[in-house]
Amino acid sequence: MPKGGVSLGEFSYEKEIVIAEHESSANVRLKKAGVYGWNSDALEWVKLKVDSSGNITIIESGFSTIGTGRKTVSTPGVAVAIAASTTVKKVIIQAIVDNTDVVYLGDSNVDAADGSERGIGIYASNVIELRADDLANIYVDSRVAGEGITFYFEV
Repeated sequence: MPKGGVSLGEFSYEKEIVIAEHESSANVRLKKAGVYGWNSDALEWVKLKVDSSGNITIIESGFSTIGTGRKTVSTPGVAVAIAASTTVKKVIIQAIVDNTDVVYLGDSNVDAADGSERGIGIYASNVIELRADDLANIYVDSRVAGEGITFYFEV
């Protein structure tokens, strides 16, 4: 067992993850990111919640399925959902490598129109990772017809 780990029944290890964070004063402070354990039955790291009595609950685990997709905007200025309703845990979105202009991601009000931009703008080949629960809640808009995004998701 690694240093600092404890046996947790089906969980082989427990590890508290701490991250460094800059404050506005340029000081660095440590912030608890969470407690993770190795689930030896499922062979995956899972985020754990440990209550004051020592009871363990999985609050985030790995994915069971992956998928991919592509969405282009046929009419600039008209936001389109990147997919039909699909329950997900995470999605990684990349602007199509051949795009000639920025595309925008956001909710149904996303807008790529110059001077009226709303959402997150990404240029050709740039990537963004989002935590989402449904692909139908993520919209894309572009300034150029036929441009858009490709995506990878985990369920």
